[in-house]
Amino acid sequence: MTIGASMNHYDLTSSANLTSPRLVDERRLAKMTDTSPRHWQNLRMRGEGPPFIKLGKAVRYDLAELEKYFAQQSRTSTSQAGAISTCI
Repeated sequence: MTIGASMNHYDLTSSANLTSPRLVDERRLAKMTDTSPRHWQNLRMRGEGPPFIKLGKAVRYDLAELEKYFAQQSRTSTSQAGAISTCI
């Protein structure tokens, strides 16, 4: 799975990443997804984002969990309900 913005792409399944750190902070996640750190903070506060790890005050995201989260966010239509919203 490749995510990224403009010319900067990160391949989460590349064998080269198996030896690199598997945890990223919200700033790196924001850069990887062309969003803001505040976006991920807001999702975390609402309990709607991907699983995260607290290390003291630091928040980290496991790349394997991010892969699962992004796969669950895949849609074929803008009217399709999201995994994090429950409309009745």
